[in-house]
Amino acid sequence: MITESTPYFSKTRRGLPALTIQGYIYNIQLRRAGKVRWVCAHRRGYDTPYFPKTARGQPALTVQGYRYSIHRRQGLKVRWTCDHRRGCNSAVYTVQDEIVAVRGEHNHPPKIHN
Repeated sequence: MITESTPYFSKTRRGLPALTIQGYIYNIQLRRAGKVRWVCAHRRGYDTPYFPKTARGQPALTVQGYRYSIHRRQGLKVRWTCDHRRGCNSAVYTVQDEIVAVRGEHNHPPKIHN
């Protein structure tokens, strides 16, 4: 019997795994070495860095409403550049999917991506 306090797994509309705990829904952000990092489905596109796939299946990074695409990859390091508009010089640097640096300023307002 599932109660509100019982965690349970389900599928999203796209068939991806979801976890529900006390009425809050979480989606998988990262799988590594047998571990899974879950993020809140409601806030995933703003405060929490989120690594979705684009419509063409390419990796993307979404953080605080801005979407970034891979500019350069060197081993475990990745340089992500803002893909919203030309002329925006904002970049994010990650190591193993953890943000280690943010450079530049956006020249446009954020757009929330799901």
